[in-house]
Amino acid sequence: MSVRIEQAAGTRKKILEAAVKILSVEGSDSLTSGKLSVKLGMSKGTIFHHFEDMAGVQIGVLEYLVAALDEQIQKRSHKSFRSLVNDLIDTTFDSINQYRKVYAALFHFISNAVHNSAFQQRLRVRTDHMLNAWKQMLFEHVDRKIPEAEKDRIVRMIDMYFSGLLVHDFIYADPKRYKRITKDFMEIMVQHIE
Repeated sequence: MSVRIEQAAGTRKKILEAAVKILSVEGSDSLTSGKLSVKLGMSKGTIFHHFEDMAGVQIGVLEYLVAALDEQIQKRSHKSFRSLVNDLIDTTFDSINQYRKVYAALFHFISNAVHNSAFQQRLRVRTDHMLNAWKQMLFEHVDRKIPEAEKDRIVRMIDMYFSGLLVHDFIYADPKRYKRITKDFMEIMVQHIE
């Protein structure tokens, strides 16, 4: 990788880390280009050199959190689909605990897709990319042959479950109860897949 590409990736990461900090402390309304510029000590022009607009930063934060989850899970070895699923549950609950306000802000941003078809399309592309990566990671641990359409359906069901889990976490704030429910749900999925 060239030095310029490495520097650009480093700057992009700094911007996303600053956005996560702002969202963690102050919530969704506080994430502005002005706030990012001040926090980072860089111009808005530099921020928008790395991101098309603030919607790009918001999508970047979502990707940043998903990548952090992926990295944690992929650096550990899993002997079976079941061990991968158990790690996924634990890692997800740790992430929800650590980034609760950030996830809440992301839900706020995602809801804007209802009124903005361009933002919706950008989210759709990124979500499809993330779901395909998850599909590869999950099904490499499954011995039986599963058709692509079924893999896609299963990954989307799991993603929809975890999105709903976040909503319930915001409303009930009862992680012990919901971790038990998540384990029950994922056990049904494991039995179906294995």
